[in-house]
Amino acid sequence: MSNKPHDVTAPDVLELTRILLRTLAEQHGGDCTFDQLRVMNQISRCNLDGRTCSVTALHRVTGIPIRTVSRVVANLRHDGWLSERQNPTDGRRRIISLGPRTLKAARKDIDRATRLINVIREHGLLN
Repeated sequence: MSNKPHDVTAPDVLELTRILLRTLAEQHGGDCTFDQLRVMNQISRCNLDGRTCSVTALHRVTGIPIRTVSRVVANLRHDGWLSERQNPTDGRRRIISLGPRTLKAARKDIDRATRLINVIREHGLLN
């Protein structure tokens, strides 16, 4: 995956989303809900595309009731998966982004995948 935001491709977004969702499900020990996965999916896509994300935007994109989105965001924020900050142009709105726990877990998975790919390359199994 590229380090430059403008070089991020659709496959990059899908791969990171897959990693984040799998990591979230594993960390929650199977207690992760479908709504949590859908919300995390949309937030990761917004963040990777450089867009801001709010509860209202998540509601519109996912079709999940706004109260449910608010509850999911609050729970994931409480667990360290998400961060929120005040929108600088509209103080009533909150901008949601991936939290430190999510980024740390994803980084660990990406590092593990990179090491595996390097081992496979060393053995000549990947061109």
